[in-house]
Amino acid sequence: MKTTFAVLMFLAALPLAAHHSWNAKYDENAKISFQGVIAKVEWMNPHALVWVDVKDATGKATTWQVELAPPNTLKRSGLTKEMLKDGDPITVAGWLSKDTPNVAAGGTLTLAHGQVVLQH
Repeated sequence: MKTTFAVLMFLAALPLAAHHSWNAKYDENAKISFQGVIAKVEWMNPHALVWVDVKDATGKATTWQVELAPPNTLKRSGLTKEMLKDGDPITVAGWLSKDTPNVAAGGTLTLAHGQVVLQH
């Protein structure tokens, strides 16, 4: 009976182990900030994603993928999906991915109308 209970507890804990650590993917010492326009938004669990087209000084555009908090956390922070519209300007301050170019975790978002959303 004890073995069965131990196996059941192990299996119940597997979904918790599957969730990745934020520090495993992003470098807390590699802060980044950029401005651009929203190209795409995916409002989903476990994390919402937003793609931002950023132009450099020559006008060349690079698309950045920004990982956000889960949708419920964003909503509690005052951010809804409807506030992130394709083509709207946005400023992102966050942290670079440790191993993937043009990927960042968003910490602070400044929306088109100036609202600042702190979500980490």
